Amino acid sequence: MRVDFNETFPVPLEQAFSYFPTPHDWVRIFAFDDRIIDRGNGWYTVGLKKFPISLVLRVDIVVPNERVHWIFGGIWRGEGDVNFSPAPNGTTIYGFEEVHIPHMLGIGPRLECRYLQRPFERLWESGWKKLRRANPAREPLIA
Repeated sequence: MRVDFNETFPVPLEQAFSYFPTPHDWVRIFAFDDRIIDRGNGWYTVGLKKFPISLVLRVDIVVPNERVHWIFGGIWRGEGDVNFSPAPNGTTIYGFEEVHIPHMLGIGPRLECRYLQRPFERLWESGWKKLRRANPAREPLIA
């Protein structure tokens, strides 16, 4: 299951980037709950609202105001990559998140797509909606 995105938001690059360096930052715009556990060495367990299986991931690349990349662990496999560039009236954020549960506990890629694709798309859409409503003059956004 893969979600690709290329979106422009009316916020300065530094503000847009500030929501992405760690999962603790992600909760400010995305539908994560308070079950974020720092496991050390860059690894986190991240609970998702209305989703029974927490994500396990490691943020492995952070280039300030340019890029954040992570890989999945635990029962999950895949990666995410978010890139930032200035736009005439704000910031463009582009990249992808690709997530799989190997063998989807025995039910296969078709069902994985059916049960995971839309929840992950909704997760990203919730963050984009908040960024579109962001007022650069006031911080912070609250999830």
